[in-house]
Amino acid sequence: MILSAPHSSINGEVELPSSKSISNRWLMIQALSDEPIFLQHVSNADDTVLLQQLLNQIAAGDVVEIDAKDAGTVFRFLTAYLPIQKGLSFVLTGTPRMQERPIGELVSALKHLGADIQYLNYEGFPPLQIRGGNLTGGKLDISGQISSQFISALCLIGPKLPQGLTLHIQGSPVSIDYIHMTLRIMQHAGASSSFENNLIRIEPQAYKTCEVNIESDWSSAVFFYCMALLRPGSKIFLKGLSADELQGDRRIAEIAAQLGVHSRWTEEGVWVDSVQEGLTSGTLHFDLSACPDLAVPFIITCAIKYPQVSISGVDHLQYKESKRFSVLQEEAKKFGLQIEHKQGQVSFSGQLHADKTNIIAVHSHQDHRIAMAMSLFCLQGFSITIDDMDCVKKSFPGYWEVLKGLGWIFCER
Repeated sequence: MILSAPHSSINGEVELPSSKSISNRWLMIQALSDEPIFLQHVSNADDTVLLQQLLNQIAAGDVVEIDAKDAGTVFRFLTAYLPIQKGLSFVLTGTPRMQERPIGELVSALKHLGADIQYLNYEGFPPLQIRGGNLTGGKLDISGQISSQFISALCLIGPKLPQGLTLHIQGSPVSIDYIHMTLRIMQHAGASSSFENNLIRIEPQAYKTCEVNIESDWSSAVFFYCMALLRPGSKIFLKGLSADELQGDRRIAEIAAQLGVHSRWTEEGVWVDSVQEGLTSGTLHFDLSACPDLAVPFIITCAIKYPQVSISGVDHLQYKESKRFSVLQEEAKKFGLQIEHKQGQVSFSGQLHADKTNIIAVHSHQDHRIAMAMSLFCLQGFSITIDDMDCVKKSFPGYWEVLKGLGWIFCER
């Protein structure tokens, strides 16, 4: 398909998917709880559907090899969950890319707690042989520099451990908002904790029955804020969002406000209004270490329109579904833009190609956020093709249909 965008401002309403991050955490608590947990509006993203299927198969006792495919959250959460499945044995594996993503820090932590886990290929990387048994719990140190999901995975099983869990996080944790999200969700299910000075304490306790209505996804909302940033005069209504939410990516509303795009809250959602040209001079700096899923579309937006903005806190993008920063550099070059990353700082240079007559073929690298971010180039008059459009099902299955509703044009080659 050839994608192009309307030349006018972007106006319309968007039905966002439910939060994948919140859904996955609640599914794990549902599996860990001895009491019923009732969930409404669970995400239909591929990652969440996969996690639900695998947890059901594990509960039924009819699975030995578990394929987490390319779902990092699924792999990491199950790495912590399977060792407490007493008397059962599993092989936990994933795609070739998943087998390049480090898991050693989490495995070492679980072994310290008593887990029986072996590497089947390379030390520190999937696939894993996991034999379920009795984890004692206790105190341990863990790095916060690779993935907050390692910490969230441990926290989720913490209440089930006889000695509870005390985690001392080494260094400034990346994606810290996701750790806070995990602990707040656990608290809603009756599992209290404390988190002060990089120290998390969770006592042994039971998850309690509750009913949960899962909120819309701020990580998906980021793309529409970026559209408004790129198209002054746009007015987009994002359904199901509120100002007080669990998700760190809601920070896009604060960032966008500094660039001339404002949020107007209602009971049903938020109006995103780009009423003026933002930041025509001067500089701004944004640290995105706490909100990594915001980074990909925002980096593309700054490369296109706000090159005077500087960004930090994106080192861990290399550990995602693709080596995201390298991929962004590769794809942006096709449009004439340079994205540099030196000494922890992202900077931008270059100019967009003036000739918009050629169709530019971009590569998704089988990464949902890369594919969606590439669509932003259409707002600068480019027509593009994307090699794997279905990869957006990982987090936002209806993304392309939403774009059609906002006036994007899709043509057969």
